[in-house]
Amino acid sequence: MEDAKVSRKAQYGVDRPALGRHYIKEWWSSRFAAAGEFATAVALKACQPFTGSTLSKIQNGRAPYQQWQLEAMAAVLGCAPADLLSGPPVTSKRDGKDVGILTEVFAVNLERLSICLMIIA
Repeated sequence: MEDAKVSRKAQYGVDRPALGRHYIKEWWSSRFAAAGEFATAVALKACQPFTGSTLSKIQNGRAPYQQWQLEAMAAVLGCAPADLLSGPPVTSKRDGKDVGILTEVFAVNLERLSICLMIIA
């Protein structure tokens, strides 16, 4: 007798789970060299099992992500969970390194702020 394999359609009611576009791969690959390294960091942050295989399934749309996974990934990447769903990271070059555009803007504003405070004082 053949093993009965449960189809995705039977399991989820559709051929594939309805997942919106996300930018998880773009975010982790901008900060980590390997998927396994990122997955390990997520598992340690969440204190839950999270493997490279799990990450692969999520980023390729073969499995839905869970809220705790999204939150742990965002915490490891230093962004908000919504950032992983809204678009890829925006980077800029400084001293030959990619840095987040917000880091760039924040550094400039801190410089201006310190000048303004010196003028006021």
